[in-house]
Amino acid sequence: NCRMNGVILSDARVRHVRFVDCRLEEANLRFSRLENVVFEDCALGGADLTGATLESVTFDRCDLRRAELHQATMTSTRVAGCELEGLRGATRLAGSTITSGELMPLALSLLAELRISLED
Repeated sequence: NCRMNGVILSDARVRHVRFVDCRLEEANLRFSRLENVVFEDCALGGADLTGATLESVTFDRCDLRRAELHQATMTSTRVAGCELEGLRGATRLAGSTITSGELMPLALSLLAELRISLED
């Protein structure tokens, strides 16, 4: 239940940590290494995970809108019940597990990243 909006944790190593009901908007986690980390009911809108390595990380019911994932590497990452609108670097979720609720927002982010237009 912490509040760390705008926290700078670039190049940090975060292991075996559970964040519950935390506010981490605009957090800078660039090039960090996260191992066995759980984010549960957290606000991570606009968080920057550029170049980060995520291994066995879970995002459960988190706000990841406008989060940045470019050059991130994910292994055994799980995304469930999260807000993904405007997610940047969505292709970096390759190999992750998502739930059906993330399907449409993630598809829209992927289409935007691939510069594919949707026309009715």
